Amino acid sequence: MYERARECAAAGQPLGCALLLHRRGARAFWDAVLGLTTKEGRARLADWADTGWHHLDSYLDVVTMVFTQAYADQADLPSAQGDRRAHTLFDRLCARLPITMEDQERAARLGFDPTPPYVPFVALLDKSSPTERAELAGRQRTAGALAFVEDVRITGLTDPAFDWSAILTDQRLLLAQDLPTGRTGLQTAVDNLRLLVGVASRSHQRGSVRVEDFMPQLLLANSPELANTMTRRVFGPLTGGDNGELTTTLACLAENQFDSASTTAALHMHRNTLR
Repeated sequence: MYERARECAAAGQPLGCALLLHRRGARAFWDAVLGLTTKEGRARLADWADTGWHHLDSYLDVVTMVFTQAYADQADLPSAQGDRRAHTLFDRLCARLPITMEDQERAARLGFDPTPPYVPFVALLDKSSPTERAELAGRQRTAGALAFVEDVRITGLTDPAFDWSAILTDQRLLLAQDLPTGRTGLQTAVDNLRLLVGVASRSHQRGSVRVEDFMPQLLLANSPELANTMTRRVFGPLTGGDNGELTTTLACLAENQFDSASTTAALHMHRNTLR
């Protein structure tokens, strides 16, 4: 549990969120026990409920102690300190706050030049562990980027001359970058890149991607109402009746970029059956 907590801390997951998930899990477990019990058994179990929940509460006290210690230990690592400095400076630049002496010190410690223009980026390392993402962000900071771990993504800024060639040799990496920009519009650019990475990853893309490659998907993702209208138009005629298999097939085709070979593999069917 301690090692798992260290991974959560390295991935930037807030301590409160991790503890809340464990508490909800314990509550759900107890509710499930009650739900699986007969009416007569539930009445007898009610006599033990206070004691039972007390045991679960004691377990959660242990979880809290272990997670708190793990987060404190993780925070003492130089890599974690660099990650926090980068995240703080990034947030201040996006918010267009005045650059303070503390910001200048953070930038100096990170080896990052806070003078615009910046090239915002969002990267995703497929099937990576929190430790791998933390290491990749650390390598980027060593190379002069303002990089930090953001859940499953690595987000940050580089200067226009930053060399990605060595990092892009990892075949699992998905990288989205925007054009060089100043602080105005920086937050919007980063939000769009997060959306782009989400869309591109669902299409199983790797390497460097651009907004231009996914314009229709991004327009739909930015307009849920329009996306719902499109969904109803495509899938509407298939609702009702015995069309469940057609709906599943169409959805799988779309997920596999309408490639018949990968679709038949995903659906475990012969190509002629797909046709």
